This record gives sequence, structure tokens and C-alpha cells, in this order.
Amino acid sequence: MRHPQLLDARRSRLGVIDLQERFLPHIDDVDRVLKNTRRLVQAADAMAIPKLVTEQSPEKLGPTDPSLASSLPAAVAKTRFSSAESFGLGTVAGLAADSPEEADERSQIVLCGIETHICVLQTALDLQADGWQPYVVSDACSSREAINHRAAIARLLHHGIDVVTTEMVLFEWLEDADHTAFRTIRDLVK
Repeated sequence: MRHPQLLDARRSRLGVIDLQERFLPHIDDVDRVLKNTRRLVQAADAMAIPKLVTEQSPEKLGPTDPSLASSLPAAVAKTRFSSAESFGLGTVAGLAADSPEEADERSQIVLCGIETHICVLQTALDLQADGWQPYVVSDACSSREAINHRAAIARLLHHGIDVVTTEMVLFEWLEDADHTAFRTIRDLVK
């Protein structure tokens, strides 16, 4: 039996928050964020993990970065900072009432995107309040200033939200070197 806090590909979804082309040049270490998000998206594809995508005021900030958009489902436009409502999941309790097996199956939500201290943080806290198990991928998130990213990570940890790295996610999803996606994941980390 695995620890319940470990990520499980069968219980996970990937949430990509507001990685929009007009805003990206203002983000600290944006190349790292894009690289790691691409790795997460490719791993999700290889392991049939559903992806959720939002765009904050796309008429002002533009669409999702083209290097990611072609691998993602259509983004949901939003004006609220939290993406929780835009993901359209509702509460775990509500989902369990309608379909208990579905609520248990995909209760983990791996989050990446920008800005850590605004949209990512508010999404994670709202999802947690709705009964979901959010995981924030620290090296696939950022803010305009590094100090805001660090403060958000500290606050998330204070509220019991797991903060992980891209490689932690990939290998927890994989779980075993005999997994059919092992070579794909191995190539993503080389």
C-alpha cells in the first residue's frame, strides 16, 4: 500500500494556470516554468491524465503560450484569480454524492502556472476547501518577483498543501520502472 499523499496517475489531474504569452516575459525564470510545464503536459499525455487549463482575461493577456497550447485542451477564460471554479469540478463531496467512484478516482490536482502568489495560491486553497488534494509544482510556477513566489510557497505549506517538483510528480505518477511510460518519462528528465 502506498502513502496517501503520494501522487497516483490514476487519481490525478493536471491544472495549467494562466501561462499566457503576453504576460510570460514579465515572469521570473519563465524558461524554467515553461520547460517544466511542457514536461508535465507530456507526461500527462503519456499516462492519460486529464488536463485543465485556464486563461486570465485573455482579451488583455493573450492566449496560452503557443509552445503549450497545441498540447492542451481549450482553455477556460476567467476573470477571478482562482481557477478552482473555472476548472468546473465542484466539490469532492458533491461529486461523491453523484458518483462515489469518480470522486475518489481523480481527487489529486497537480497545479502549475503563474503567478504563484495570486492565481496558483488562490486556486490551491479553494480546491483544498472544496475537498480536493492540490499539489503545487514549485519549479513549474513563478511570479514577477522571486520574493512573491517564495512567500506563496511558504503560505501553501503553512496551510498543508503539498509543494512538489516536476521530477517528484513524474516519478510518483510513474511509480514503477516497469511502467509502460517509463522510457517517455526517463527521456523527459534527461
